[in-house]
Amino acid sequence: MAHTQYFIYKTNVRAGVRESSGGWAQRYFVDDEYGYGSLNTCQCEHCQKAFHRYLKVSYGSVDRLNQEWQTSFKSIAEAKLMHFKDENTPPSPKEIPPAVDTLKFKAWQYRDTAVTMKEAVRKEVDPDFDIGASGVYKMERGGFLKSGIDHWYMASMGGFHTVYRDHEEWTSFAGTPNVVAWQSGYGGNYNPSHQAWHPWERLFNGHFGIGHFTSNHYPMAQPDGRLHAGAEAFFKNWDKIRHGPGELLLGKEDRAPVAIHWSGHSHYVCGVERWVRDGKPSSGLLRWMTHSIPWWHKGRRLRNWYISQEQLANGIETYFGEPNLLVMNYSAAVSKEEAETVKKFVSEGGLLLAGIDTATRSEHGFPWKKPLLDEVLGIEHTGGWQPVIETNDETEAEVTYSLPGQIEKHTFKPKFLGPNVKATTATSHGTWKADGNSGKAFFINSFGKGKAVYLNFPIVNVHGAENGRIMEWSYGIAGIDPFASSTGLYASRFVDGNNRYVCMLAPYGKAPSFYEEFSKNVSVTLNEKRHVYDSRVGKYLGFLNKFNCDFTYELVARWYACLPYKVTGLELSESKAVKAGEVVKFAANIQKEGNEIGRHVLRVEVTRPDGELQKILGYNQNVIGGNATIEIPLGLNAPKGNWKVELRDVASGVSASREFDVR
Repeated sequence: MAHTQYFIYKTNVRAGVRESSGGWAQRYFVDDEYGYGSLNTCQCEHCQKAFHRYLKVSYGSVDRLNQEWQTSFKSIAEAKLMHFKDENTPPSPKEIPPAVDTLKFKAWQYRDTAVTMKEAVRKEVDPDFDIGASGVYKMERGGFLKSGIDHWYMASMGGFHTVYRDHEEWTSFAGTPNVVAWQSGYGGNYNPSHQAWHPWERLFNGHFGIGHFTSNHYPMAQPDGRLHAGAEAFFKNWDKIRHGPGELLLGKEDRAPVAIHWSGHSHYVCGVERWVRDGKPSSGLLRWMTHSIPWWHKGRRLRNWYISQEQLANGIETYFGEPNLLVMNYSAAVSKEEAETVKKFVSEGGLLLAGIDTATRSEHGFPWKKPLLDEVLGIEHTGGWQPVIETNDETEAEVTYSLPGQIEKHTFKPKFLGPNVKATTATSHGTWKADGNSGKAFFINSFGKGKAVYLNFPIVNVHGAENGRIMEWSYGIAGIDPFASSTGLYASRFVDGNNRYVCMLAPYGKAPSFYEEFSKNVSVTLNEKRHVYDSRVGKYLGFLNKFNCDFTYELVARWYACLPYKVTGLELSESKAVKAGEVVKFAANIQKEGNEIGRHVLRVEVTRPDGELQKILGYNQNVIGGNATIEIPLGLNAPKGNWKVELRDVASGVSASREFDVR
């Protein structure tokens, strides 16, 4: 954004917040479907000064800048943004670092502008003001040269984002409650069976909300305000989730302790290098590579998380905790700070699974004389960094390997190979060959208390079964064992203390006869016996380590509480008569047999003397240690007569009720 445009924008936002409804915390989307829009960055004096700030933060000193740019500046202020002729005229190999910095600066400037605006509004107007991004494209959308997009920079600017895709990256960076998806309304998607299914799909994926887009072309309601059948089914099921299951499950998704390195640095470095090599932009490679592992994970409902370049530079702990396994799949551009974190992680007992070319260049694209993680990986890049071998349909290439502890050999055609890697302290495994060249396929090294694995090829989904074999093997080393597995259908898992929950979602819109046959082949196996409840219908199934799942046209979403104790009842104390305007209080106690009770959620509903639900008084009550106080604040106009409060344990279905008089 040009200097003058920025001040106009900031002024307008500040005025908009000031004029909005007083007392309410304001949120603004900084953009919708953002894209920088042009190949070249604004070259005005203000943007040049901002670029100098970026360089100072990124390099720290003019000496390092000169080393990587191969210049002889006396100060950082002498550096200038590059000006590119056109997309078909790439920079020279020597110009890769300044080209990378110019393109990355677009994304850095976006965040810097947004955060500056946010802080100004918080100081002058509303201290609770927040910002976010809307409808964010893939990083390569419209060509990475023009986009100015970096998901980490965008996610870290604020706490309010609504995105199209890459949801796992965004929740890893901004936190699960701060990210929702635009996933309802487009294309007139109002099939009733789909819309009844959709809210449960959001819940089982751990999403706290959903962004809805509608227009005159596909409205939710008829002209008189009556909802269409699809929209009605959506809100009916969304309301069921709000009445307990969401409170119980959200924020408790079972994340496998696997962090995937998400490197905006590598995205830009790889993109510029391929631009230099091919003479035209090409940038989808990195997204493909970072998604290859989650795509395989999704098949097993093992939910990993991502760790960005800045997060890794500041330590291994993220929003979802610390991993046992760190995956760096073609993380070519790595800073010294990131490398130090990785060394510490492995030396303290972690497992590193690194793909080809890891940490061979700086975050600006300058080749490290000695790649930063070679010591950890127990390898040496002989002769310094060399470009990888990229295969195509005409290339005769294959990797042959067997994993340690396994006899069976596997062969596949790799996308990339490293031509100059040999073991130092690592043990070598497997072989590769391509067009007369050959080498070792992968290396395993002990480093401190941990292990590091270097694959001389990337883990990409084109390898198919190789993803599964390698990841399953690495899970065994890292001690990753999910508490439940399923057959016939993927299972979503949630963990809350010692309580476990398994969620199953069948296809929607099938004939009733389909579900009867489909259910015969769907089951869940736990790694230990537990008291299992069919929570959707409130039924106790028994003390089990395996159970079947029954689906119908109306019940395509089923979820099961797997508890280390049995819920035997729910007690609710009596209450004396009260007057309108007073607060009615009850003591609730969840009774159980077995181990210490975990967190539960009670759904509270209140019925007036005329038999109608007083919906405004209904709420979800968290229960810690089995006991809770139920409070019902009556209105000053509450009608006299006999009222009733009903409680239902969301996990087990056990219920209780009491009547009370309002005089």
